[in-house]
Amino acid sequence: MSFGTIEDADVCRSCLTILQQRMTDFMIRNQYIKIKQQKGFLPGISGCLEFSEALVAALEDANRNHRSICVSWLDLANAYGSPRHNMIQYSLEWYYVPVQIQRLVFNYYESLFACVLLPDGQTDWFHQSIGVFQGCTFSTILFDTIFNTLFDFLS
Repeated sequence: MSFGTIEDADVCRSCLTILQQRMTDFMIRNQYIKIKQQKGFLPGISGCLEFSEALVAALEDANRNHRSICVSWLDLANAYGSPRHNMIQYSLEWYYVPVQIQRLVFNYYESLFACVLLPDGQTDWFHQSIGVFQGCTFSTILFDTIFNTLFDFLS
């Protein structure tokens, strides 16, 4: 994907934002996203705050009633950088996302290249072959969709 001007990049970003909003609506409206489990990046839901409040309430209850409690935190290292692109496609198909959107996402991920800017120049361009793109507005719902697929397999 090549942008001739900043305006071209802005148009692409706007399109991806609209796509993100519509896919989020699609996933919620069809009850694919399990809102009791998946709270990240969803409109009107403060997932971190809700989970933190639930944890504090559980700890206070255990303390007040002199009971033991076991708490475990799961931190996914490099969560955004970990999903394979074929998992993105699998998840989109799993949730019956329209084929036109699946193709658009596939083409977007297949044609995105990056380089690293260094003090004395830059690296060669390389294909982003794994992970969802940090900073892209569309990545939030893609990440939720992939993670939700895992919830489906575990339940």
